[in-house]
Amino acid sequence: MVNLTTLVPDIIAAILDHTLPDNITLLELAADPPVLWGAFILDIQCSITYNYREVSHRLAATNALNPTVRGRLLNKKENRTKCSLVSESIDMDDIWMRIVEDMSGRVSGPMKFRFVLQPIMASVLAILSGLKDARTGKPPYFWALVTDPTHRADMIKDGWKSVGKLFILALVLDVVYQILVLRFVYPGETIIVAFVLAIVPYLILRGLVNRIARRL
Repeated sequence: MVNLTTLVPDIIAAILDHTLPDNITLLELAADPPVLWGAFILDIQCSITYNYREVSHRLAATNALNPTVRGRLLNKKENRTKCSLVSESIDMDDIWMRIVEDMSGRVSGPMKFRFVLQPIMASVLAILSGLKDARTGKPPYFWALVTDPTHRADMIKDGWKSVGKLFILALVLDVVYQILVLRFVYPGETIIVAFVLAIVPYLILRGLVNRIARRL
C-alpha cells in the first residue's frame, strides 16, 4: 500500500496520471520512498508532460497541493531543460564509451596489421618530405603550419599531395573493418582512425626530420 502523502508531488502526479515509467514500481515506492526520490524523480520528470490543471485537481484530493507544489508543477521549461541536458550527457558518455571499446577492438581484432603498416608508410613519406624541406630551406612543417597563416593553404595542399592517398587508404580499410566486424559504419570513428594512422605521424616526423637534417 502506497501512502501518497509521503511522496513528492512529481511522483504523485505520475501515479495519478498513469505515466509512471516502467522501471519504477509502486512496490519499490512503498518500500522506502525517500531513498528512491533521488534515483527516480528525474526519470519521472523526463517521461511525463505535466498538465497543470488536471494534476492540480487530482492532487487537491490528497491535500498535497500548496504554493510550493504548484510552483514545481508549473516549472515545465526548467524540467525539460534539465532532462535534455542529462540526456545529452548520457548520450555523449555512451558515444565515448563505444569509441573506446571499438578502438580497443581494432588493435586486437582483424586487420590489425594496418596499425603498424600505415604509420610506417606515413613515416616514410614524412621523412622524404622533411629531407626535401631541409634542402630547400623551408621551416619545420607543423610549426610553420601553425604559425604562418599566409602560406598555410599552400602547405596543406603540399602535405595532402604527399599523404592524401594514404589517408584515403586508411579510411577505406577502416570502413571495410567496420562492415566486417561491427556490421555498421561510424564515420566519426573512421576519420579518427585514419587521422591517427596517417596524418599524426606525418605531421610529427616531417618537421622533426627537417630540423635534424639541417643540423647535420
